[in-house]
Amino acid sequence: MKPESRGSIFAIFSLVGSLGVLLINKLGGELYDHRSHVWPFALSVGSYVILFGLTLGLGLCGKLRV
Repeated sequence: MKPESRGSIFAIFSLVGSLGVLLINKLGGELYDHRSHVWPFALSVGSYVILFGLTLGLGLCGKLRV
């Protein structure tokens, strides 16, 4: 990675993260209001399980550098 592109990469990372937070808050609120009070928590647990599986899989394949 070129040193001069680090700022642009950080900006994109921040933008996508912020949009993700807004989207998950909107979705969680809609699920809470129209379905059940359990759905936002189930959505969080589901996303954690998916991310854990991806992290574990990439780690076992040797694709993660830590």
